[in-house]
Amino acid sequence: MGRAQQQSDSGKALGPTALASVIKVVAVDGLTLDSKTIGPLPIINHIFECMGIATLLGQFVRGRGKLKVSHRDALMILLRCLTIQREPVYEIAEWGDRYEPHLLGLGDIDPAVLNDDRVGRALDALHEADRLAALDNPAYS
Repeated sequence: MGRAQQQSDSGKALGPTALASVIKVVAVDGLTLDSKTIGPLPIINHIFECMGIATLLGQFVRGRGKLKVSHRDALMILLRCLTIQREPVYEIAEWGDRYEPHLLGLGDIDPAVLNDDRVGRALDALHEADRLAALDNPAYS
């Protein structure tokens, strides 16, 4: 199939970076196989790690209370989403459900907890952060 003809289970066309994007859940003899997309996430994660983006966000974006997904992690997932496919914020949970949760930085947390409200609160925390101090940080200059 050509790129323009590939579609996900929801009928949406898949982007050029989607590798094995069709999510398959197969149940045979009581066993379930749930395949997830890996796509470009290992490469993107390596680049983000070399850039130190998660460390920078962790230092300057503070969360209040106990969160299932920290503001830093929500922002990193949003950044991955924007880098790979630019899904709308209100569809980020569906986007995250297609990918391997460990590669998204969620670990064993269900991607369904990542909704537009959580991402919005993370963006609010980023707005409230001392961005000038982050930019003046000599480690990132």
